[in-house]
Amino acid sequence: MADMRVVPPLQAPTISEVVLCDHRNTLTLFAHFFKAAAAAEAATAAGSEASPERLMLKLSAGALALDFHLHAKAEEQVMYPALQAHCGPEGALLAEHAGREHRELSREVDAVLGILLEDHDRLLAGQPMPVAELLVKRRQLIKRMQELEQVSRQQG
Repeated sequence: MADMRVVPPLQAPTISEVVLCDHRNTLTLFAHFFKAAAAAEAATAAGSEASPERLMLKLSAGALALDFHLHAKAEEQVMYPALQAHCGPEGALLAEHAGREHRELSREVDAVLGILLEDHDRLLAGQPMPVAELLVKRRQLIKRMQELEQVSRQQG
């Protein structure tokens, strides 16, 4: 007869673990996007107008845009209220600053991703894609992620 030991339940993740996991997922999607962008640019340079590389670029841009919106909603509904509740006035200021910064960055990233998701003529004409702009936004996002991760580690 098989051993039927009871496995203890999993512990709920800490807020720090959730934040770190979410940030790593976003950075992974950025990496997939940049890889797809490089492949799409190479396909365009080789004369391929409609290619699997372009489809992957569009799919990865869509996935990144969706992740960004879901991430922003989660922070607004969970992280910022938790900062306010557990860190007092300092947490409220941090939440306000982070929320404002996140909304601005989100608008900028949306504008760049919008080109990739909607401007098919530009892509098919082989015009340069705004990948460099997204690299800058990614660096800004990483800086903000590091700040929030530091705070979430302090909260446990």
